Amino acid sequence: MRVNFTTIKKYLSEWRTQPLSAILLLIIFAFIGYKAATISFTWDEAASYLFYVQFNTWLPNQGSLLDANNHLLNSFFMILENTYLPKSIFFLRVHSLFAFLIYAGAAFSISKGLVKNGNVFIPFCIFILHPYLIDFFSLARGYALGLSFELLALAGLLSFINNANKYFPTIIALVLCLATLGNFSMLNFQLAALGVTTLFCLLLFFQKKWSLSKLLKALLPGWIVSGIFFYWILPVLFSLKENGNLYFGGSNGFWKDTVTSLIHNLSYNAIWDEPLEILLKIITISTFMIVPFWLIAKKKLMHEDSWKKLFAVYILLSLMISSTIVQHYYLGTLYLIERTALLFLPVFLSLLVILLTNTKTIFFQKLLTGLLCIHFIFSASKASVLEWKMNADNDKAIELINKLPIPEGRSQI
Repeated sequence: MRVNFTTIKKYLSEWRTQPLSAILLLIIFAFIGYKAATISFTWDEAASYLFYVQFNTWLPNQGSLLDANNHLLNSFFMILENTYLPKSIFFLRVHSLFAFLIYAGAAFSISKGLVKNGNVFIPFCIFILHPYLIDFFSLARGYALGLSFELLALAGLLSFINNANKYFPTIIALVLCLATLGNFSMLNFQLAALGVTTLFCLLLFFQKKWSLSKLLKALLPGWIVSGIFFYWILPVLFSLKENGNLYFGGSNGFWKDTVTSLIHNLSYNAIWDEPLEILLKIITISTFMIVPFWLIAKKKLMHEDSWKKLFAVYILLSLMISSTIVQHYYLGTLYLIERTALLFLPVFLSLLVILLTNTKTIFFQKLLTGLLCIHFIFSASKASVLEWKMNADNDKAIELINKLPIPEGRSQI
């Protein structure tokens, strides 16, 4: 307990040295807390509650559309909240608020690892200030849990590159399982992250920094955990696939479906959405093309952690993209779109942040942060979420209906 208290105290002291980031965290947390308390239940949340939570079950069994809508870890936490907390929509969403703290903590950890002795406000803003992303932390949906555990696993991977701690691969494997339980769309990230973690373990072995015994101790527990998890979850996924319910997506190509739909939603229907979408597409293409050239040009730095981190995240993102395309052609799965494509966002943001800190493009970092702040302030809505905007006034509609005279033979809603 003494060690844990010391670790927590040290972590909190790091936040105190970054007051701007701490203030931003509190503001965003208060914002999503307000939304969680005031926004009506969405259709998807209601479906999870009506068909799973109220019956205290969270496991899928038929591969139906409702099973696809049932984000396992989300339903599990909703059951706990429904059982032990006061009955209200807000308390059914509490776990998503905690998920935001995990996401923000992971973003802060990655930023601190890149900016050793400076202010991490700029990279922290790049991870946090996205109205579309923030929406999901105010809802009882599995996307919040999936995204938070995804970034936590990525933070663990980048820390592992720093410290080569033999226990990290097992911890990363466990967190990856939680990410996929949060939302099945995280499966591609789980597989890619396991591959990259294994790659860096093997590099430590071939560089003679690890013995064979240490390599096996690092890899085997995580492999065993992942193997047991896949043995349990793959039949569920194949059942969903056979019924055409595995992924919410399209079949027009990775760029048109995944990238374009995600960028469109990130623009959040702002009045400047068209130029913003063009800018985001330019940043996306430029980042993905510049990174390999930078890695080659700076290959003399390949033994430094900054080079290794950029390499690791680039390989990770490339594996995620290629696996999505391969699955589409060989398994007939759809390309992820809109909210299901969100799994690519934290990884891409990590790639962008690492590239910007390595190249020391301070002006562009400040410009991008300024644009993100402006976009968030003038676009983020406290009254609704983008994906379920039509559900925003459900509570008010029911209140109005309840004020109407009750027809004979009918009961109050």
